[in-house]
Amino acid sequence: MLQALKTMSLESLGKIVVLHIPKTAGSSLTSVIFNNEPAYALYPRHLVYPQQRPLINRSADYLNSFMMFSGHYYLDDIERWIPGRKALITFLRDPRRRLLSHYYFLRHLGRTEPDSGNLLARKAADHDLLGFLRDDDPELVAGVTDNLMARHLTGPACWDDAGLFRAEAPEIARIVTERLRGFFMVGFQERMDQDLDRLYARLGRPRPSHTPEIHARHRLGATGEGDRTDRLSPEIEAEIERRTRIDRMIYDFARTAFSGTAADHAP
Repeated sequence: MLQALKTMSLESLGKIVVLHIPKTAGSSLTSVIFNNEPAYALYPRHLVYPQQRPLINRSADYLNSFMMFSGHYYLDDIERWIPGRKALITFLRDPRRRLLSHYYFLRHLGRTEPDSGNLLARKAADHDLLGFLRDDDPELVAGVTDNLMARHLTGPACWDDAGLFRAEAPEIARIVTERLRGFFMVGFQERMDQDLDRLYARLGRPRPSHTPEIHARHRLGATGEGDRTDRLSPEIEAEIERRTRIDRMIYDFARTAFSGTAADHAP
């Protein structure tokens, strides 16, 4: 990919930044895009939790030494801390499925690695799904359960100490949808194969004949996502609806705006 980027004007393209929203196939996306690149070109702090704010308080000179970034970033942090022009890439996922996937992943982690120090995983292991969704711990609300796509596409300045958005849902959705229009590429976990083709088309290069495995269904048992024993009661469905209201607005907009040809992603 770095060689591919060299065929384009780096002045116009800038740094490649993958905003990885948890449980949207971001790890697979990163492995595909950056699989053959030298390690020194990729910003190293890409495997930390978003609450750790892996971009903040790094000097511009230091961040400017990298051409590629991928991580659980907030868009506000990307815009504030990464200098210069940036080609932003993100993938979205059906909000209901993303939230369920996140819970079961954390529950599995909390049960299999109870001493990992991941407090959110510990909560998932200790709660059934309904209890997890109803927990108002601000760290849990802001970090997992409440409109996580909207949170990563804005930043912590948009919510209060209780983890609740300061603005009304339609206003947050409006802000996010406007910001998505400036992305180099918005794709979807549900159609990752097609959207990877579109991404390479935008870069003006053929997709490599061999890319890392991007479908993880055969690994669901290992991640815990296949262990879904909770019956989705009307109460659970109501909580999922409440917790994904803004994300649903964003996702529905994006599926209409960014599911056509590669050209429709041009900022």
